[in-house]
Amino acid sequence: MKKSLLKLSLIAAIAVSGLEAKESEAIKGLDVSANMALVSNYIWRGATQTTHSAAFQSGIDAAHSSGLYVGTWGSSLSAGTEWDLYAGFATEVAGLSIDVGYINYANPQGDKTTADNYAIKYDDFAEVYGAFGYGVAGIDLGLKVSNEIIATTDTAMTIEVSVGKDLEVVALGATYGTNTEDAFIQVDVSKPCKVTGGEWLLTYGMTMPKVGDSATAYGFGHAFSF
Repeated sequence: MKKSLLKLSLIAAIAVSGLEAKESEAIKGLDVSANMALVSNYIWRGATQTTHSAAFQSGIDAAHSSGLYVGTWGSSLSAGTEWDLYAGFATEVAGLSIDVGYINYANPQGDKTTADNYAIKYDDFAEVYGAFGYGVAGIDLGLKVSNEIIATTDTAMTIEVSVGKDLEVVALGATYGTNTEDAFIQVDVSKPCKVTGGEWLLTYGMTMPKVGDSATAYGFGHAFSF
């Protein structure tokens, strides 16, 4: 579940946040970028999506200078493959970043009858979202609200609040989120790698369901962008 101004899951999202976009010669003002990552555990909204196993992820994004963007992103899962399609508009007003859009999450090869207990969702669903970010004293603050419009579950609206700090040597981020089913915490760390030109990624997540026991997940990986 990649698209998030709050950059969570980091394993999915930092792979995108550090992209060095290249301007297309065919369309003026169009930046096209791609990303790829190999991770030990795909964590999204505090929960593993791969039953604590490794995943390969990749995506491609196109953003216009007007603020419009489209993209696609995919990841291997413990039951098939996730394939996301999204589009939106991003801008900045008086230091406040604003991002609104639509994202469809699909699991075209998944077995919907045997989704494991760790994963939040495997069935296809879609969300509309609005995300806002603001920097204060070198600290990035974020708020994101996502609402399901095509749903197979009862999570409905998800609210995420995040805080981040770039220390140059490493970038730190933490997010707290909640919906009708559970709450979650996710902590993300990224560190540039001079040898490969990519980034090392480290993620910790915890879900706190309203019914049932809490669960934790850890993951690390390496991401590239081009």
